[in-house]
Amino acid sequence: MKYCYAVIVSVFMFVVYSDTTYANEPSFTVTPLFPEEQIDGNESYYELQLDPTESTEFEVVLHNLSSKEVTVNASLFPAVTNEHFVIDYIEAESEIADLIDVEPSVTLGPHEVKTIDVAVQVPDQAFDGFLLGGLYFEEAYDENITNGGISNEYAYLIGLQLTNDHEQHGAIEPELSFINVEPITYENRPRINVSFQNDTAIIIDDLTVVTEIFTDEGERIASHEKVDGRMAPSSAVTYGVELSEVLKPGTYTANVTATNDVDEWVWEEELTIEEEDFAEAEMIEEESTGPFPYWMMIMMVVAILFVPIAFISGRRGRS
Repeated sequence: MKYCYAVIVSVFMFVVYSDTTYANEPSFTVTPLFPEEQIDGNESYYELQLDPTESTEFEVVLHNLSSKEVTVNASLFPAVTNEHFVIDYIEAESEIADLIDVEPSVTLGPHEVKTIDVAVQVPDQAFDGFLLGGLYFEEAYDENITNGGISNEYAYLIGLQLTNDHEQHGAIEPELSFINVEPITYENRPRINVSFQNDTAIIIDDLTVVTEIFTDEGERIASHEKVDGRMAPSSAVTYGVELSEVLKPGTYTANVTATNDVDEWVWEEELTIEEEDFAEAEMIEEESTGPFPYWMMIMMVVAILFVPIAFISGRRGRS
């Protein structure tokens, strides 16, 4: 059985948000300093092994590269699984966010180097697997001030993994459980949303998910497949199965199969479509397929006939 327990965040995941493809140089850098609780051999992210109730602190070095004062905002983002089955780090409530204490805002003078402390408090009770998150450092900026109409944001993300026992990860069997399936309108189009969750505190890797939607007569009307997916520890995922048309009210079936190298999970869930479920998408569909505007066709015909006549008349006038 093969699982990947490494965080998908390198020590420096540098993110730039910009209204243009030409971004300025970052105004600050982030350097992690690893504590004695760091698991040996790993220098790409924080991977700390701590006993229950144990606490520790480690340091992060911030360096202002510019000749102006810079304010850096710091926070802890938990690991989640997005709809593309990619592990992501976003602002959300989570257990690991309650265990980490970092100074939320640090101001650096021109070219100043400052070391900040990050405090970690492990839960009182022992836990299997690990808690996964990322320390997020972002330059604070004034939304009313832009550089020639261009606004750049710079951020660094450093992975942070907490565990009680690094050696026992390989003994944990992955478990998935189904949450629900429901019809929604997404970006004016009808689709079926499917949700399930990783019940174990490990990363589930190499995940293939096949979803099929059937009518009550057994006709397949939609499908979705994802390969090489990953799920963050103790996270849920919601993804959409796109529909080519609005479904009529009635009973349908969603068949979902998720597999990795050795395990398989199969769910067959009944789905009831009510008349109002796709009301918004149906209205937009009717508008887009409504009666053809014949006045537009008449104008096109007139334009096609008028342009050659005007051209010929102009030539005769010049002659």
